[in-house]
Amino acid sequence: MSDKKESFPLDGAKWPVLTLDVTAKVVRCNQAARSQLSPTGKDIAHLDEIWTPENGCSASDFVKRVAAAGIPTFPLRLRVKAAELKPFTAHICQVQESDRKLIILQFHGRKAAAGATTIANREAFEQARGQEAEVVPAPAIAAPAPVVETAALAGPPTEGDVVEKNSMLSASDQRKLMCALQLTRTVAMDFNNALTSILGHTTHLLNRIGPEDANRGSLEQIERSVERAAQVAFDLAAFSREERDMYPAAAASLNKLVRRVADQYKLKTDAGVAWRTSLDTKLHSATFAEAKMHQALEKVLDNAVEAVGDSGTVSINTMNKVFEAETYDGYARIVPGVYVCVEINDSGPGIPEAQITKVMEPFFTTKEGHRGLGLAWTYGLITNFSGSIAVVSEPGQGTTVRIYLPAGEVDEAEEDYETDDQLRGDQSILIVDDEELLLTMGEMVLTSYGYDVMTAANGRAALDLLEKEGTPSVDLVITDLVMPHMDGYALIENLKKHKPDLRIICCSGNFRPSNKELGITYLQKPFDSMDLIRAVRKVLKGTPVQVDTKESKA
Repeated sequence: MSDKKESFPLDGAKWPVLTLDVTAKVVRCNQAARSQLSPTGKDIAHLDEIWTPENGCSASDFVKRVAAAGIPTFPLRLRVKAAELKPFTAHICQVQESDRKLIILQFHGRKAAAGATTIANREAFEQARGQEAEVVPAPAIAAPAPVVETAALAGPPTEGDVVEKNSMLSASDQRKLMCALQLTRTVAMDFNNALTSILGHTTHLLNRIGPEDANRGSLEQIERSVERAAQVAFDLAAFSREERDMYPAAAASLNKLVRRVADQYKLKTDAGVAWRTSLDTKLHSATFAEAKMHQALEKVLDNAVEAVGDSGTVSINTMNKVFEAETYDGYARIVPGVYVCVEINDSGPGIPEAQITKVMEPFFTTKEGHRGLGLAWTYGLITNFSGSIAVVSEPGQGTTVRIYLPAGEVDEAEEDYETDDQLRGDQSILIVDDEELLLTMGEMVLTSYGYDVMTAANGRAALDLLEKEGTPSVDLVITDLVMPHMDGYALIENLKKHKPDLRIICCSGNFRPSNKELGITYLQKPFDSMDLIRAVRKVLKGTPVQVDTKESKA
């Protein structure tokens, strides 16, 4: 570092400049950064040293996102000398040095609006409305141009694409756009926090009352309303996301998704339509984007419901399929392998043989007023997930649609923990979240199943509690990722240093991080009471899992 520091062109700049690698480790630190930002006056080793959770994500996550999206400027708050929080505008560019990509951050001070607290709320709101915070003029020296990815887009435009395609906008307008998207992320996370509390209490009551209880119908309607609201929150978070893939594929449970979609259709079909559902309890996991798969299942079920009319039968089955050799299901070619299969059958009039080969073609339809894009869109989606879709039908015998996706591991989330005795425990659990409603809900649910529960409002308070004399030993920590004072990432790092074998569940109302990156179980908000109990049960048994919840579901 010392050899390169002398020759660094911005070392003599009067504003702070940091050069980072993609892990947020500081490679170079100029004198202004040492004197204006460093708490010790020495070189800053990692962006975490001056980072604050008020920025809405971890320092490492921020660097990864700006590296992927090519964002030129972004408003930040940093912790400077004497632990003071100070607002900056970070001017960002990327350079290639030898075999690695480096991120150069130039920090220029700006005045926060009076009474501002965090970029995630007041300041972002003011800027989004056009009341821009004053920015110190940029220096005369020109920074290297940002590296902007030019790969073709897959799906709707994202934050990075919006910035790239609006490069003619002024820096002021780009900052306003960034702040509007930051505000959207914050709204989505706060919305999911509120939904988690509602859903947790509702499902807890549903599990405590009988099927004939007069209040059950109202509680079930609340549960369905929360699921719909969760879809809105998911779309808000997707809109504000920097990565190009707004609906990331992940290993998940098809059973849970199929069950949810089937329940929705049962409510809106005629009483004469009989529904039969058979789900394999040992179904493998599969990799797919849940929001998109939700839409694909809806398009297939739309056709099935229309085919049976006001009376008939719709069956939905899931199963594991193993093909030792290349196989054809109808006209669909299936390569050898292990698959998860969703089979949807209707008792309608069937499809004539002359039309069965055309049903996947765009714009082919026999229905007046339809565009003929439903199955074509579904076919494209399933093949994007390396799967296949087969349509088999005979006139007068109904129609069967089978969706095949490559199988992963056995989905352990489907194991049967139906009785209270199987879900109960007596271990000690610490819940860490800055939302009082979630602490109350989590404590109520876990206590009712026999667990000894403690709570803390942030990572710093959690560490203080654990270090306090007389605090009982903790078997499990459940922590939110985005919190003031000390976020979940920093808390997890501290916990692993002092007790590497401590079991941890992290949760968030934002997009799920990589399980490999965190190395621990992740629980997506909003989650219901049984999602929480099952996750706790599995982790205490020593089985890290990524729990599918009500996150979806466009």
